[in-house]
Amino acid sequence: MYNLALYYEGEGNDSIASDSWWRKSVQQGGDKRAISRVLSDCGPEKAFAKQEAEKALLKSLDLGKYDMRMEAMYFYLGGYCGHVDLSRVRNYYSPNARDYLTMCDVALKYGEIVKSVSNDAVDRKNAIGLLQECTVKSNSSGDTHRRAEEMLASLQPYQ
Repeated sequence: MYNLALYYEGEGNDSIASDSWWRKSVQQGGDKRAISRVLSDCGPEKAFAKQEAEKALLKSLDLGKYDMRMEAMYFYLGGYCGHVDLSRVRNYYSPNARDYLTMCDVALKYGEIVKSVSNDAVDRKNAIGLLQECTVKSNSSGDTHRRAEEMLASLQPYQ
């Protein structure tokens, strides 16, 4: 199903058929790549509704796909087409991830949210932990590393 979605999206040039195959892939338990695709193209005036993306994400987590925890955190930090819900973020908190780029995106988003709206020590501690992990795993000369260090410096005085 995932490959059919790719075919219709590319060579077939049929977005309706492609979106249909993305949906079928997600409904069948979802390939992580299909769920990621739905998440990346959700929201107003996009191919997938917010509720549809959230349902796909939650289904993957119910099936024990723990590698989707970072995507869940990002979604509930207001990323993709999600909304900020720190209680849900805490449910999916994971101090590490196989994909450090996703982890760094989550860490930066988490830091922004904590810095702007939350004084909760748990969230601050979690955001700092992810930012520290990001600075260890990311390319030390890269923009992501620099942004993570800056965010970390802005949050640590409040520890």
